[in-house]
Amino acid sequence: MYGSEGPLDHAHMSRHGASGRLLPVPRSGTVPTRRGEPLHPPAASRQYPAAVGKLQWLLVAWAAVLGANAVPAFAPPATAILAVFRVTRALPLWPLTIGGAAAGALGRAILGTLSRHAAPRLRSRDRENAAALGAWLKRRPRLRPLLIFVYSAGPFPTNALFVTVGIGGLPLLSTSLIYFLARCLAGSLWVWTIGNAVETSSSPLSLLTDWPVLGASAAGVAGLVAVFAFPWARWLGYEEPPKAPRRR
Repeated sequence: MYGSEGPLDHAHMSRHGASGRLLPVPRSGTVPTRRGEPLHPPAASRQYPAAVGKLQWLLVAWAAVLGANAVPAFAPPATAILAVFRVTRALPLWPLTIGGAAAGALGRAILGTLSRHAAPRLRSRDRENAAALGAWLKRRPRLRPLLIFVYSAGPFPTNALFVTVGIGGLPLLSTSLIYFLARCLAGSLWVWTIGNAVETSSSPLSLLTDWPVLGASAAGVAGLVAVFAFPWARWLGYEEPPKAPRRR
């Protein structure tokens, strides 16, 4: 291509334009237009994909918590799952933990419902022991919400609690709501504490295989064994006395 004073190369055109007039030099890393204006989108549009990406990862984190809380055993704690997503994806704390509490409550409600439907297929002794724990809670309507709140806010696995609630015939909706409130408050503190500890680790994903998480999974299994294997019906006085033999 030729100008008034000879051929124009591409570098000359990008600096002077097709007419040879001096145009402003765009910022580094941008592509000039005809008028020398950068082709970068506005700041709001640049932030939009980042916000969508965080929302997608929040949905993934909540789905992982829901799945982990819907199974009776061998799943990592919800706090560990949320802490890993917070560190690896830089997710905001309160949306992560409040949504995680809602997903966890839904997962536990599913576990309680499945336990209620599976109760007739259990051995009669196992079913009676779990039902005795549920009956003990049912007879304490004033104390029950506080016990469920304190237990749900602590570091203990709640799978055995919801299995007991399901088999014992306790209301799942109110129990799940209490669990949600407890995890919104205490769960946020647990996720924040664990997340700060994980940030100093070279591999945050290793948290899911560390001994505290494996110990919590083992405690969940032990809790289920305790619900069914221990003679709660006899200890709590809900066992029917043996019938006297009939005289012939």
